[in-house]
Amino acid sequence: MVFSLMLLPILFWLVYFGATVRNTYVLTSLDTEDDSLAELIYYTRFDVDLKTAIGLATDESEFSNVRFYACCRIADLLSIDNESIKTSVLKNTANAHPFQTEFFNTNRLTCGFFTPGYAEGPYTVNGVVEKRLEILAHSKSK
Repeated sequence: MVFSLMLLPILFWLVYFGATVRNTYVLTSLDTEDDSLAELIYYTRFDVDLKTAIGLATDESEFSNVRFYACCRIADLLSIDNESIKTSVLKNTANAHPFQTEFFNTNRLTCGFFTPGYAEGPYTVNGVVEKRLEILAHSKSK
């Protein structure tokens, strides 16, 4: 009986670990210094919904690179939604604190925002979202 009670906290910890390991891996990979890995993870594993992406982008305690990629995700989701949702999201994120990214190289997502060797930023959530929407619209028109 006592032995089974001792296993209970271990069981809870294993369940918690199993439930959060994927999300932790994705967020850590987005903040990596390896831009190719971050891009790969963005396109293959970073499938958060709009509400979660907004939460990540506006969370001051989140890693700045993760905030950048969350802004890109917001733009990707807004590019297929209607104009009223876009207006509402931009209004809700207008007061989010700016952030400074820590990129070393570029990838398909950071290209157009960052030039290696130059100090750039700080970025705003709305600034990144709007610029990414422009990039997406331009690529669709080709």
